[in-house]
Amino acid sequence: MTESLKILQETRRGQVEKDVEEEFKALHKEKMAQKSLALQANPASGIKKKTAQVGWDMGTGDDEDGEHEAFGFKREKSECKLLKSQIAVMQEIFEALDRFQDGILRRS
Repeated sequence: MTESLKILQETRRGQVEKDVEEEFKALHKEKMAQKSLALQANPASGIKKKTAQVGWDMGTGDDEDGEHEAFGFKREKSECKLLKSQIAVMQEIFEALDRFQDGILRRS
């Protein structure tokens, strides 16, 4: 890849990042304005009711798999159904968002 092509890609990437960030900020401001208008129209809607927390008993775990197999089904490992091009695009987006190159979102 030539130097001029690299420079062109970097400037376009920078411009796209800037445009996307500005668009998200504008959407956020619009959403907050709508929320404040809704609260002004009906101030009681901003009060949240206290909800009861429900505790779930997850069982022993290993024994649970045996119970399911008795019914004719078992756990299966999930399968990645993405195309290689989709994975590559997602990787580029991740790298662009990882500004400090610390890989904090990367799975091990």
